[in-house]
Amino acid sequence: MPTKTQRQRIDYRYSYNYQADGFDYGTITPRATQFVVDDFVTQHGPVAGWRKIIADGGNATTPASGEKWTVVNVPCALAHWWQYKYTNPPIGRVQLKLDGYLLYLGVPTFNFGMADTHANNQALTRYFSNLSKVETSFKGMVAAGELAESLRMIKHPAMALRRGVGEYLRFVKRHRNMSTKRARIKAVADTWLEYSFGWLPLINDIDGAISAFYASDGVKAIFEMVKGSGRERSSQQSLASDLDVGAGYKFAYDVTSEEEVFVQYYGIYQSHGNGVPNSHTYGFRPSEFVPTLWELIPYSFLVDYFTNIGDIVSSWSYRFIGPSWTAKLVRREALQKTSNFNYRFTGDTNTYDHGTTSSNPGYLLLKKVAFTRNPSVEPGVPSFELQCPGMGSQWANLVALGVSLASARKALSR
Repeated sequence: MPTKTQRQRIDYRYSYNYQADGFDYGTITPRATQFVVDDFVTQHGPVAGWRKIIADGGNATTPASGEKWTVVNVPCALAHWWQYKYTNPPIGRVQLKLDGYLLYLGVPTFNFGMADTHANNQALTRYFSNLSKVETSFKGMVAAGELAESLRMIKHPAMALRRGVGEYLRFVKRHRNMSTKRARIKAVADTWLEYSFGWLPLINDIDGAISAFYASDGVKAIFEMVKGSGRERSSQQSLASDLDVGAGYKFAYDVTSEEEVFVQYYGIYQSHGNGVPNSHTYGFRPSEFVPTLWELIPYSFLVDYFTNIGDIVSSWSYRFIGPSWTAKLVRREALQKTSNFNYRFTGDTNTYDHGTTSSNPGYLLLKKVAFTRNPSVEPGVPSFELQCPGMGSQWANLVALGVSLASARKALSR
């Protein structure tokens, strides 16, 4: 993985100048220091054909990691004027001026010790909450337009077939009082052939509608980007330094330390319109099967037929959908910044008359950001399984056919 590096310099030099009664005592430089920090990014990529992959809802994310420093270093401009009380002859105006980067932190280590448990749990919760919202929107999307017409084309002949089978069972039950078992078996067989030939157009209509549906423009992948993130912060404050800046003056300031961990999961909530195999075209025809008295209809065929219709419709419209891929980003930030400035005189107040102060202490902020990006992770919770609303109830009356079948068998066995 190629790594790109960029260097920044942090200047910590400062100096002060002391003048009394017009005499310049010179400039003193207590600190003349520079530090360097390095930014870097390490990453793969780009993935070949990434535009096409993204357009198709695929994963073009690449592994990456890096660190970046942010440095805000504002120089000070401090000046104080005063006069000695007891001098003979009296000393006139005395001046102390400070220039440069008075505030000093060094380069913090920033070990990133904060645990990411809370942020990770928060990100997962929001990720799957947003997936649920997209799931709901998908249900609305596929319930309209061309899909609704396709569902009607499949549903109507299928329900007619179901009613036809029920009518067959009721007809057989009405003719149960034939004199001999041979006569009853012949009546069952003849009636089955009569009804099954009438069902063939319905079966052909169902299979044709399913094949046409899979060949239509409506069968295509649908997807949407989904994200979920969480973060946790901590902050503490401590006294950094009490600087002696000369001529009886000290400058104090605090340092605020903050740390944050940010976790984000993101992925594509996607569904391909591939469907499931159409098992109705395996070559079985009801007219090729003549049921016995005790097996009035090839019931397993009927159940498989209707449940598979539900699978086919569900496989496109409300199919087993989950995030086709999930990536994870973890970003950690740590900073130190100066605050609570205090510029004060610590010398003998019996000796000096205080004058005026012009105070701009400056400002210093050091922040380090480190991140890692994983293009493929397992979120750790089950995928969603979506079902077409109402589809289950449409085929639930197969139970009623089962009751009719049992009743017909019982009637014929007497």
